[in-house]
Amino acid sequence: MRFVIDRLDSQEYEANKAGVEFNSEDRDLKEMKVRKLQSELEGAAKKLDMLLCDIQAIGVLIRQCEALVNKKTAMDDQSNKPQLIIQSGNELSVGFEEVSVFQQLSEVCENAEIYESASADLAVAPRSQILDKMMVCNSLAPSMFNLPSAQQLKVGNQLVSLFVSRLKCWSKIDDVVEGRCLLSELDKGASISNDDFKALFASVEPIRLGEGE
Repeated sequence: MRFVIDRLDSQEYEANKAGVEFNSEDRDLKEMKVRKLQSELEGAAKKLDMLLCDIQAIGVLIRQCEALVNKKTAMDDQSNKPQLIIQSGNELSVGFEEVSVFQQLSEVCENAEIYESASADLAVAPRSQILDKMMVCNSLAPSMFNLPSAQQLKVGNQLVSLFVSRLKCWSKIDDVVEGRCLLSELDKGASISNDDFKALFASVEPIRLGEGE
C-alpha cells in the first residue's frame, strides 16, 4: 500500500511539472486506509503490552503458589485450610455494567467505521430497525430501511453521535429510541428537531425501487 502511495506521489509530481491536473482521490483514499491500519496496529500493540503484563503477573503468582505448596509439604501440614497469597497494595474488585442492545449495536457500528478489520454486517440492520421505529413513534418518516447498508452505517453513526452530544448519557438515549421519551418531551438544551433529521438524510441517496445496493 505504501509503495502504491509513493508511486502516486511521483505521478502527482510529474503531473505538476507538466502543468497537468492530477486526480488525487485514489491516493487520498489509500492514505486514509493506511492511517486506519496504523491506528489499529497501535491499538493492538497497546493490548499486547497489557497482556504481557498480565502474563508476567501470572508467572509471579505461579511461583508464589509453588513456594507455598513446597513449604506446606516440607512442614508436613495435613490441614485443608485454604491459603491465600496476598499482594501488598493490591486489591481485586469485580464490576458489571448492563448496557442496552441499542448501545451494543451502536458500538459495533462505530468500530466498523474506525477499524479496517471490524465488521458491522450483523449490527447495521437491527440498529436501523430500532431507529426507524423511533422515528415512527415521533411522527417522522422512517428513512433508514430505504438506504444502502453502507449509508445506514454512516447515517446511523451520525445520528447516534447527535444523540450523545445532546442527551449526554445512554440511559436518556435508550429512553428516546425505545419510545419511553418523545423528542418533543426533551429539555430545551437537549432538543432534537425535524431539521436535525433532515440535515442528516439530505446528503444520502435512497435505494430506488428495483435497484440493488
